[in-house]
Amino acid sequence: MRFDDLREFIEFLDSHGELKRIRAQVQSELEITEITDRCVKSSGPALYFENVAGFSEPVVTNLFGTHQRMAWALGIDSTDQLTHKVRDLLGIIQKPPTSVLDKLKTLKDIVGVARTQPKIVKSAPCQVIVYEGREADLTKLPHLKCWPMDGGRYITLPIVISKDPVSGRSNVG
Repeated sequence: MRFDDLREFIEFLDSHGELKRIRAQVQSELEITEITDRCVKSSGPALYFENVAGFSEPVVTNLFGTHQRMAWALGIDSTDQLTHKVRDLLGIIQKPPTSVLDKLKTLKDIVGVARTQPKIVKSAPCQVIVYEGREADLTKLPHLKCWPMDGGRYITLPIVISKDPVSGRSNVG
């Protein structure tokens, strides 16, 4: 299975009983993270907070909180499949293929790795709403404050795709 965007993945989790929608109003400071913390520690479902006090946007947490959900997100049935793929690729380095059949299988594996590179597109669903200049205000989004002594609210677990200005190489962090 493959998901075109996060919305599809959330819908998939919902249809598989792996998403809990929380309609009650919650606070972005401490409350969401407390609920999520308990859920993560019990291998609970992903959480979709529909009513965050002071914000019009929902918050979703714990999307990748189990091995099964992580596997689904990666387009596989089990994380064991990923382990086997990595072992196979490492095996190529330790013992290069000798027969024509093994070389063709190895080529297929290498092509599969090559497909994991980021794809550059001109438009994407995340660009449907674009804020520019003074409109671009991150305080409109429900950042979370996780612990009482934190300095403030912040965005957790972002995926940042950057490009080196000199080499042009991409990095995901």
